Amino acid sequence: MRIHLIYLCCLLTYNAFSQEKDWLFAFYNADSTLVGYKNQKNEVVIPANLNAFFGLPDKFQNIISVIENTDGQGIKQYFLTKNGLKVGFDSLHYFDNTPDCENEGFIRFHNRKTDKVGVLNADGVIQIPAEYSAMDIVKNGLITVLKGAQRKSDGEHSYWVGGKSSLIDTNNNVIIEDFPITTDLDFYNILIDESIQDQSYWEKFKGVDGKIYSFINFEKEFKQHLEDQFSLEVRDELLTEMCFDTVTYWNEDTGWLKQNSLDFVADHLDKIKPILMSVMDGSADFFISTSYLNPFLFEGPAFLKFYNHCADPMYWKYPVMDLVVNHDVSGNRSQSHFEFLRTEDGYKLILFSLRI
Repeated sequence: MRIHLIYLCCLLTYNAFSQEKDWLFAFYNADSTLVGYKNQKNEVVIPANLNAFFGLPDKFQNIISVIENTDGQGIKQYFLTKNGLKVGFDSLHYFDNTPDCENEGFIRFHNRKTDKVGVLNADGVIQIPAEYSAMDIVKNGLITVLKGAQRKSDGEHSYWVGGKSSLIDTNNNVIIEDFPITTDLDFYNILIDESIQDQSYWEKFKGVDGKIYSFINFEKEFKQHLEDQFSLEVRDELLTEMCFDTVTYWNEDTGWLKQNSLDFVADHLDKIKPILMSVMDGSADFFISTSYLNPFLFEGPAFLKFYNHCADPMYWKYPVMDLVVNHDVSGNRSQSHFEFLRTEDGYKLILFSLRI
């Protein structure tokens, strides 16, 4: 049984809601300094009176974070619903200097007085009180949270020490205690009390209800994918099959270039084959790290589905696995980078870099 069956009621409610309600699309005033939003019928829902200086999404479904530079009144920060309601003044949640973006009908807010985080629903109403030190976005109706931690600082950056992490649902019910804070787990493919034939890339946790919840680990899944693809040999047709439609690669003279997969494999197989074979036979010095799409390198229609409406890469569904191989030839050290994007058709090579 998969977890979307357990959350079927709440997910169906959200899906029905999202289908019935039109998205709103941005439009600008004459000099593009102010932003408003129209519905799909081209009717103005929110007048163009929002300051565009700090950036606003091209479209949104229910609620957005807004930062406005108002004349003589300083900076205003708040949440704006599609009904034009302004809520949660001075309580935007930031990650890496970027305000939060709605996901699955929910958005995080930050209580500045208590330094705690909670969740607003699509109408701007508090869904989960600000009682957590930190929390992830909502993923398949689930949220990883940290409670009771202390904020520390090294002068430039702040971080959390101590506390207890757990997995909750959007009704603030604890599902799994002592749940790890990580981006390596797939929240959209979870098995509950179900036997697994190939357990090589699954991680198991016992829930408060006594059931066993199994999550796919992205990195372990990727390693298995590599082994399945290249266990015997790295051939041109196998590498082509594992490539995205276009592959970005580094050229020492011109920088980053793009090439269709067939031409890329034809031109670079001689370089790539021995490197990947050394990974497969265990002779290479390599490691794998989890990353996300670089919007400056990967843009255009082919990549649109991998970003949300705030133009953020959806790493929680489509992570990028960076396979880094270290080389040391007569004391000359270099690295090869292979970036594989997780897609519905498996992991696809989107970038190759060999710098000597």
